[in-house]
Amino acid sequence: MLKTSFIVGGHNLAGKPKNFQAISNVLPTYNYIDIASGTGIINFYAGDTVDLNMLSNSTFYAETVATRITLNTGAVAKVLDVDYDVTLNRPLNIAGKVVLNVPIDLEDSGGGATTQMYVLAKVRKWDGVTETEIANNQSSNLSVTATGVFTYKMLAIDLNIPLTHFKIGEVLRLTLECWGNTSAGTHYGHLAHDPMSRTTGFDTSGAVPSRLTFQVPTRLNL
Repeated sequence: MLKTSFIVGGHNLAGKPKNFQAISNVLPTYNYIDIASGTGIINFYAGDTVDLNMLSNSTFYAETVATRITLNTGAVAKVLDVDYDVTLNRPLNIAGKVVLNVPIDLEDSGGGATTQMYVLAKVRKWDGVTETEIANNQSSNLSVTATGVFTYKMLAIDLNIPLTHFKIGEVLRLTLECWGNTSAGTHYGHLAHDPMSRTTGFDTSGAVPSRLTFQVPTRLNL
């Protein structure tokens, strides 16, 4: 509750200062609230700007709809490692089970080659000096062997975040690592990350949106 005291006209009719109370409730905005668990969910959207990879709880047009990924022969290897950050401007306690939705695609290899990719997601806290990992999980695998078109998939990665306190100015970080390979030649995929879900540059049918959504569970004082 925010209370603001002020004086109107300096004095009242009796010549004595008169204080008034202006009262308003300042509440954070949640996408939905789970009363049973005392959790408020804030949806963060991952995207890039001209200089940054960022998380925002408001949608915006990303600089690029998707990042292209090159997959080569050999053992499964890390082919992309990207951090999406948001600096918190108020103290925050996060804890709970949530879902991370990550849109990816693979080019069907053709010629008998098989291409595969999965995503390893990590939730971290960065205080300007130390990066602390607080949760991680691996997605299902997308594998294709076909005729030269792209196959799209919306990954659903569950994360169990332990109670973690963030101070003002600390960074909540979502790290995504793409791992994969191909059995022959060189083939390609994409990690999509447009908060506005544009189709140009990803799935033009719109069946798999290009929006990358990270649910953040916050503790409520109920």
